[in-house]
Amino acid sequence: MHSISKFALFALLFIQCARPCPKDIEIGVIMIGNTTKAFLPVAQETKAMTFKNSDGAQLVFQSTFFNGEHTYNLPVETLCERGDYLDKTSQTVFFVVQSKRWEYETSDKNYTLSVDLDLDQIGQYGNRKDTVFYEKLAVWGQKINNPTRVGRIAILSDERGNSAKITDVQRQNANLYQIIADTTLNGRQIKNAYVPVNDGSQSLFIFYTKANGIEAFTTDTEVWTRQ
Repeated sequence: MHSISKFALFALLFIQCARPCPKDIEIGVIMIGNTTKAFLPVAQETKAMTFKNSDGAQLVFQSTFFNGEHTYNLPVETLCERGDYLDKTSQTVFFVVQSKRWEYETSDKNYTLSVDLDLDQIGQYGNRKDTVFYEKLAVWGQKINNPTRVGRIAILSDERGNSAKITDVQRQNANLYQIIADTTLNGRQIKNAYVPVNDGSQSLFIFYTKANGIEAFTTDTEVWTRQ
């Protein structure tokens, strides 16, 4: 009786498990467009960058293994959801989309700089017909010691013909930058630079141009310009 009870309990648990959803479905490939690629100049696709301050000290950044072109799955619709916490499965419809990432760090890992080009969507993916694609540029920097400083730039680089479907609020949330038309740092003249919004939340300011990529970065006590 004891062994039969165990078997009956196992059978009952097996029956109660939800039938898994089918595999996800790929419906296309989307590449980053030329408008967004224009934000990543050849000068930025490099394996190393050297920065100097006004005293002549150097910071050398080397590229990391993240660098280069990547692809990832971007879901646009959910077709199936079954089960609960222990046996939950789902099936989505997705596009394979392209991204490009260039990340650099100093040998002591105290400083990190990165440039990302991505394709994304606005809203949830309940229905693929409602998906609104856009492309974006993100530039990010961090200093982790004495003291910690961070800053980022975000640009909605291409609306992919979806301007009528993107609201002003969504556009404002995707564009986190200001433009400095002309400035000079450590003797280096920089024109039309994208920099983080000066809203009190940024403590590291990257100067990024479509001509040369990352040109300089500053904190409250440092000014580093690319050589």
